[in-house]
Amino acid sequence: AATSFWTSLSELNGLGGSAKLGLVEFNNGARVVQAVMRSLDAAYLNELNTYINSETNGVAGYFPQGTTNWGGALKATNDAFTGPDNTPDIVVFFTDGAPNQHGDAVCQDGCYPFDNFKGDVGHACYEADKIKSRNIKIFTVAVGDSAGNVPEIQIISGGSVTSTPFGEGAIEWDLQASTFGEADYLLDEDLANLGAALMAVSRALCPTCSECA
Repeated sequence: AATSFWTSLSELNGLGGSAKLGLVEFNNGARVVQAVMRSLDAAYLNELNTYINSETNGVAGYFPQGTTNWGGALKATNDAFTGPDNTPDIVVFFTDGAPNQHGDAVCQDGCYPFDNFKGDVGHACYEADKIKSRNIKIFTVAVGDSAGNVPEIQIISGGSVTSTPFGEGAIEWDLQASTFGEADYLLDEDLANLGAALMAVSRALCPTCSECA
């Protein structure tokens, strides 16, 4: 399904768009697949498609199994994409599961509103806040089981943990391109709709920003 996202961005680039893309994947931990944002030309598109179709137990290719470490993914993103030529306008965060794994970051006070996911959500919101403090928007696409975790999704997507406690004010996108720039997340409980959801995001995203991670 991820191929729908970057293929659509690439097609829009061919019509005059200028999107650049970096890539981080995550399960138990996180791995930076492409640390330098690149324009989605034919060569890069081929590299991404080759990678996503080369599942090799996570050694040299895509490996979608394991737990769900939101915090690890957000930390890797924040660490990798820095500098004047490599800072994205927006992080599009895809997930199909609730956070159930975390690293050892110390969360700020007030990041633990959920009894069952204190460490996991706490780590994720701590890392998300560091991204948002750099004026980088986080837009979350949550599908399957993860679509039922609205409070957790709102925390990492909407505003700041300190200025907007626990994600209050986060806005769900209604799939209307005119409201995409104001929205923070997209939910769909049907995992089969992931490809269509990502394509919709890419088509709404192209006029909104030029650099994405």
